[in-house]
Amino acid sequence: MSVAGDKVTATVRVDVPIDEAFRVFTEEIDLWWRRGRKFRVSGSRTGIVALEPGVGGRLFESFETKSGAPKIVESGRVTDWDPPHRVAFEWRTTNFRDDEKTFVEVRFAPGSRGTNVTVTHSGWAALRADHPVRHGLDVPAYIAARGRWWGELLSSLRLHADDDALVDRYLERIGQPRAAPSIEALTALHRAHLRAVPFENLDIVLGRSVSMAMSANLDKVIGRRRGGFCYELNSAFRWLLDALGYEVDVLSGRVFGDDDFGPPYDHMLLRVKLDPDVIADVGFGDSFVDPLPFDTERGDLLGRRHRVVRGADEWVLEQWATDDGWTPQYTFTTTPRAAEEFVPMCAYHRSSPSSPFTKRSVCSIATREGRVTLSNGRWITTTREGRDEAPVESIEACRERMLEVFGVALPVDDVARIVAVRD
Repeated sequence: MSVAGDKVTATVRVDVPIDEAFRVFTEEIDLWWRRGRKFRVSGSRTGIVALEPGVGGRLFESFETKSGAPKIVESGRVTDWDPPHRVAFEWRTTNFRDDEKTFVEVRFAPGSRGTNVTVTHSGWAALRADHPVRHGLDVPAYIAARGRWWGELLSSLRLHADDDALVDRYLERIGQPRAAPSIEALTALHRAHLRAVPFENLDIVLGRSVSMAMSANLDKVIGRRRGGFCYELNSAFRWLLDALGYEVDVLSGRVFGDDDFGPPYDHMLLRVKLDPDVIADVGFGDSFVDPLPFDTERGDLLGRRHRVVRGADEWVLEQWATDDGWTPQYTFTTTPRAAEEFVPMCAYHRSSPSSPFTKRSVCSIATREGRVTLSNGRWITTTREGRDEAPVESIEACRERMLEVFGVALPVDDVARIVAVRD
């Protein structure tokens, strides 16, 4: 940050090309612009900051007042629009008179790595000394404070731009385009994730660490092109949905087995707030393919049906089994949970001899026809016509088929250890 006269300049480097840096700054301004009263008129309430493209476009914030009435507050108009190099706009706050305004210029320049984004905010000296926006500070002190304010915003821009590049890699991983949040877009993401990212416990079987750190989960799914189990996959999918603008809660589930439900945090699933709200789960393995609304029954390509019904104290995910009718898969509450709350059960499942994930090996993926699974040395293919099982013929052939079916590339020795696992 630098201060000169009545203007302040702040610069940040973002690790994306100049065209992308300009797009993120202008088109995704609401996603990186910080929330709270320090940065938004709406404070912590849900609202949208937008910058309309082209000269004359508005910089504004739209939100609902406490009474529920819609409100739009305009902060200025675009005075120069030169993508991907420059955008400039007037700037005023809610306590400015009509004839009072300051000026913001944003320049984008290629750097040795990524793009340098430089914001210059000027015109503060023209405001009267007792203007309430100054909070009693003289011009140099107030401009320095405004520079720190822009520094915080540009830090958010940098983090979001870096995330934005990672979002593109994630979407490439599952073969999906960017799309605004909707039930249709979520359904496409959910299906694609299940068909591209396998449900697997191979690191557990191989005695390797399993982390709940988001960086580790994203690197495993995107960088290493692997899969995982619920804590890894639903954490990563939640990150993707958050980055795309969805409102998501992490929920705790208890898996049904041995005629009873497991403990809290036995399973992680997601609630996505749309109209209606739905359950999303890309980390359970063989279950529903499309996001599932509450109190609604859905079928899939295998002719199976799933539903979420209200139990005595919790919601229950059930699957229709031809011989047994509706059978539970897991139960859950709608209380939002923090990722840290799942750490003890994640540690249990990756290390306890009693955990189902230490007793068998599994790598499974949904297909358009059904599902393909490698478990304890057997290939299992499930379609609408039925289920086919066959033993692994050779380690090398298994390794090649794992790469073809799951996209998972492992050394021969690792494949041999995975195939050798038995209940």
